[in-house]
Amino acid sequence: MTKEETIAATMERAYRAGVIGRAEMFKIKIMLIVHNAYKFQGCAQIYRNYLPQHIAIHVRKQYLAELNRKRKGGRNAQGDSH
Repeated sequence: MTKEETIAATMERAYRAGVIGRAEMFKIKIMLIVHNAYKFQGCAQIYRNYLPQHIAIHVRKQYLAELNRKRKGGRNAQGDSH
């Protein structure tokens, strides 16, 4: 169970026990939803920034490997792709 699920369950129990009112329970649930959306946005931004760099690194490695094979006269030196 995640922290968010634990908090939601605790608030639900507190509401059922009459410790907090319905408005407080909904405020906390909305805060959890906003928190999760903010967390997801941050993860998406990190991934958006990471992915192009990650692809560029692999493309560069493949290019350099192909260049080295051609220089050394490897089996793909004549331009065969397979």
